[in-house]
Amino acid sequence: MIALRFVRGRAWELRRAIQTLDARGEYFDSRTGDTWDLFFPGYHKSDNAYLEEQAGSRRVGSGFAQDWFFNANDFNLFRAHVESASSGRWSYSGGTDLVVVNGYMPDVGDIVIDWESTLLGSLTDADGTQTLTIAQVIERLTTDLESGTEDPLYGLEAVVKREIEKAEKTAARDITVGALAGVAAAFAKARLGL
Repeated sequence: MIALRFVRGRAWELRRAIQTLDARGEYFDSRTGDTWDLFFPGYHKSDNAYLEEQAGSRRVGSGFAQDWFFNANDFNLFRAHVESASSGRWSYSGGTDLVVVNGYMPDVGDIVIDWESTLLGSLTDADGTQTLTIAQVIERLTTDLESGTEDPLYGLEAVVKREIEKAEKTAARDITVGALAGVAAAFAKARLGL
């Protein structure tokens, strides 16, 4: 299981993410263990601040993340890759997004990522209200995986269910519009005597 937390939106969202990571990063590492991994695209750890700054990265943390850097180009490349690999299931909202995919490491070869399994959601509403904190995501996802309940939403329904419902409404609207267009075309054809 792989979770990606895309955070670039508002400055306070970024500060809150880094503050949470600074304060609780060691626990998060321990809690997720070997069960699953959480990544912050565009963010990385480095021991060479000078090299990072020369490459366009900037330091972001002070505690646990004191040697973490952010690179906007890396973030953008990773965003584009995930949007493409997920076949449009996810596109970046501009805020704080969560993308969860199944992945596994075979005995031989590269890691396999099942992009068909993509779950997604925004961790903040349009007005900036937080739907789930990163700590809640970690606890819910880990608890679900440890308990073996096999919840298809991994306990993250507060985030991903809205996206599923939005997609279902869009699909229903598209079907309705298509059906109405077909009726209108048939009516026009009958009226014209074709």
